[in-house]
Parts: sequence; structure tokens; C-alpha cells
Amino acid sequence: MKGNASEEPANKAQRVIVVIFMAIALVCAVALLGLFHREDNRIEEKKLNSFSIGERKEIEYNIDYQGVSSDGSYLVKGWCVKPGVEYSFYNYGNDAYRKSVYNNMHIGFTDGKTVYILPTKLENRDDIDQYINDGIDYQFCGFQSRLPKEKSGRIKKGALVLIWKNPDGSQELYYL
Repeated sequence: MKGNASEEPANKAQRVIVVIFMAIALVCAVALLGLFHREDNRIEEKKLNSFSIGERKEIEYNIDYQGVSSDGSYLVKGWCVKPGVEYSFYNYGNDAYRKSVYNNMHIGFTDGKTVYILPTKLENRDDIDQYINDGIDYQFCGFQSRLPKEKSGRIKKGALVLIWKNPDGSQELYYL
């Protein structure tokens, strides 16, 4: 009996430590989720003169939808490609050099001085391969930018722009 009584406080202490550890882990997980959500909805602001201005003839694009969605968010959907442009990269998994398109784009607005870069999610658009029909797989050339209703007041009326981020880190801005 004495052996069981002496083990009970040790077990209680272990349970308390486990509960404390689980509570700390839960708080950290919730904080990380909040941080990721915040980053996904972040509007980046940059000076217009930090971009090189691209010519519209370099890209093909279409804005499929631009307006207010059912939840009150401002939504821009469409696609954009640089026809015929591929970039070389090294694929470590296959241990080989490859060529592919580099789709890293964001939708934004500019008031002539500042560019407001919206969170943009790339989407698969198989229909564009058939539309352009040049043998290149453009795959994720679709985009969707959503500006939550509570942040829409930060954006003043301005020109819709596409920001193309190149593999070398340079950024081009195209007026749409």
C-alpha cells in the first residue's frame, strides 16, 4: 500500500506536466494558424518606382471576374501567361535540368505612387494550354485574388495591375 501511495504524487505530477505541455502546444498551434491566416491576407505596399513597367504585348491575360463576391470580399479572377517563355531550373529529385514556365504573379492596384499587392492564389487552368496551343504546359497560370471586406477600405480607386515576379527576383508591373 505504501508503494502505491508514493507513486500517486509522482503520477499526478506527470499528468500535470503533460497537461501543461499540451496546453502550451495548443496555444502555439493556434498562434501559428493565426500568423499564417494573417500572412495570407496581408496587403503588401511598395512604391511604384520600385518596379520596371512591362509592355502589355509581352503577356496574354484575361480577367474572368472582377467585383464583390457573395461574402463581401473584393475578388479578381483570371489568368496570365508570358507566351513561349520558359525558364531553366535544376530538379534535385530527378537530378536533371528542366525547363518550365515560372508562374509567380500577384494582382494589385496602384494610385500612381504606391502599389497595393493583394494576396493571390494560383490556380490550374488546363484550358489555357489549348487556347495558346504552342506546346508549352502553362498549368498554374490562373489566379484568384481576394481582398477581405474588412480590408477593402485600404484600397483607393486605382488602376488594376499585375505584378510578375521573375526567378532572378526582379519584378515587372503590367497595367491591365
